Amino acid sequence: MPRTRYSYSGSALSGYFPTGVKWLIAINLGVFLICYLGGAAIQQLASVYLALSAVMAIRGVLIYQVFTYMFVHFGVMHVLFNMLGLYFFGVPIEQSWGTRRFVKFYLLCGLVAGLCVLVVNMAVGDWGTPTLGASGAIFGVL
Repeated sequence: MPRTRYSYSGSALSGYFPTGVKWLIAINLGVFLICYLGGAAIQQLASVYLALSAVMAIRGVLIYQVFTYMFVHFGVMHVLFNMLGLYFFGVPIEQSWGTRRFVKFYLLCGLVAGLCVLVVNMAVGDWGTPTLGASGAIFGVL
């Protein structure tokens, strides 16, 4: 009886690590290491200029923060679990959809999550607490 060969799309464990997930993880870890190794001064600058804040959003001063906040993490466990979630759930989606579509979807999820956080923070009167991390984008991917 001849042997049947099964094909599969593969995963990072079998040697395939999609480009989009790889770059998103690299950017997140790079920003984390800069903030972590830079100490309190760099973390303070990152929380003012990169993290999402309702005060800055209303003033329109730092509107780019709705994108940059999702790449800033200050806690080791925070970045670890976000990147594990991106790896385990992002790899099969990127394999299915392709890199361009997956990265657009990931960034759109992060953008929508950031806007939702801004709306809720403004509704409850929390104007100064910065929001950071990729959790919104990761939950969108989930």
